[in-house]
Amino acid sequence: MQSKASVYVIALILLASAVSAVVILPERAAGAYSTHAAIYINGDSGFVSANGVIDGSGTASDPYIIAGWEIDASIASGIKVEHANAYFIIKDIYVHSGSSGHNLGIDLFMCDHATIENCTAVDCGMGIFAANSGNITISNCYAAYNVDAGIFVEMCNFNTKITNNEACHNLNGIYNNDAWDTLISGNKVHNNSQYGIVMTVGSFSVRATDNDVVDNGAGITVNLWSYWIPTDQIFIFHNKILRNTIQASDNNLGHTHWDDGYPNGGNSWSDYFGSDLYGGPGQNVLGPDGIGDMPYSIDATSKDRYPLMINFSIPDNQLVASFDITPSAGDTRTIFTFDASSSSDADEPTATLLAHWDWENDGVWDTAWTTNKIAYHQYSSTGDYTALLEVKDSSGHLAGTIRSVSVSVPPLPPPIKATIRFDPSTLYINSSGQSVAVFIELDKTYDVRCINVSTVLLLGKVPASSYPSTVGDKDKDKIPDLMVKFDRNATIAALNTTSLGKTTGTITVSGSLLNGTSFSGSDVIKVIKLDGDKSRANKSLIGLGVQNIVILGIGTMGMSVIIAAALTSLIAMRKKVE
Repeated sequence: MQSKASVYVIALILLASAVSAVVILPERAAGAYSTHAAIYINGDSGFVSANGVIDGSGTASDPYIIAGWEIDASIASGIKVEHANAYFIIKDIYVHSGSSGHNLGIDLFMCDHATIENCTAVDCGMGIFAANSGNITISNCYAAYNVDAGIFVEMCNFNTKITNNEACHNLNGIYNNDAWDTLISGNKVHNNSQYGIVMTVGSFSVRATDNDVVDNGAGITVNLWSYWIPTDQIFIFHNKILRNTIQASDNNLGHTHWDDGYPNGGNSWSDYFGSDLYGGPGQNVLGPDGIGDMPYSIDATSKDRYPLMINFSIPDNQLVASFDITPSAGDTRTIFTFDASSSSDADEPTATLLAHWDWENDGVWDTAWTTNKIAYHQYSSTGDYTALLEVKDSSGHLAGTIRSVSVSVPPLPPPIKATIRFDPSTLYINSSGQSVAVFIELDKTYDVRCINVSTVLLLGKVPASSYPSTVGDKDKDKIPDLMVKFDRNATIAALNTTSLGKTTGTITVSGSLLNGTSFSGSDVIKVIKLDGDKSRANKSLIGLGVQNIVILGIGTMGMSVIIAAALTSLIAMRKKVE
């Protein structure tokens, strides 16, 4: 079909509208086609000469042959065959003019052994359609200017081959809808307004290889049922995927194979701007190998790990994408500056070039096209990122480049110096009590209400009690302080005081604010530890003194006499104990 030298021109009605177009179609040798009415075959008995059969008996070695016809599909589908178990071949057919009634060019339903080859189907509802069939081969056909798909297979669940066809200027090029065991190979799929090659619904065991997919709305699309179990049986590699509005999309959650491993590689992408400095399965061996050093990202879960290094952009030294990152490394607080002012074009000034950015090179553009060459971005998490710039000139030519940026954890700021007051300033080791209080005061720059009480520690060991904690002004200096309490026994244990008598201890309290800023402060206190027996004796003395006061108070002496007597009694008993 496509190898013949001469051409003829026919007028077609495109997409069921009143707009006429001139379409150049391959033509066979003069007189190769004979006109025939639309053909309808239902069952094997319909393979007769009246239905365009020119040869064959319907066996594998001698299939029925329908060939050499030009068919106007304006009244009905050009050739429709259904419920056929016989082997048959439809070839050298030219079918057209079915778009107004959405009639199909060639329509197969429930056929098990069909071959369609060297056929031309233009200006129909769909060019070539096969449903609920098996062992279907569609090869060397030309399907163009059809309202829907050039070639559409649906629920053909074994051994479907779509090879070496040209599908162009349709709504969709090649459409594999819920069909299993399909080979899509060697096809030229271009200028289709919606999809180039698409695999939808429950497509399974599909291989798309060695196709040229160029200038379509979407190049290659995997769009399975949202509730469909992800399948590892979709393979897409060694295709040229060039200049499509959306190069590829995939909802198979990372299970689609967009490459054939190393060293066979993946696909050629016109918008891949990586370099080839390294080789090997990990792309870490110095020396080029024809495979890009960085994967080609389709989305967050899907990527071509080994994109083929074939440059399909415009010639060198015309449109050049270039940018700098300042700084080249930072942390999650850093606002990076991306400057594409060094991008250039031989035919127009840099100021008119459009630019957009993909901050993670994950296949999702993060900014819209703009003539502004400077952009800013702050990464929310740490890691090594690859930023992608793509520039476009007024003719629609594209160029791009990538650069790496490293994002680390921000350093911690120095601790805030806090004023710490222990209350009371003397700690009696042997006395009773449940807790001790500490008042924390910060510089006026900070608000003590922003202290995260759960982080506060005394001596780096004793946590503050979650309750009570109150804000006040203990020292009356008009700077608020936060009162927190610590378990008394745990505080004593942390002080580790072993000797009797009076000592001086340093109490350090640390913690952080709600934003993570740390603080620390210390207070010097007196620590008193008495002998255990003396402590008990003192308690006894106090008890006896109170008893004497009560007894003396019962007498008739005046108040001054009572107090003097009590004090004398206490002093005498204390001396006796000591």
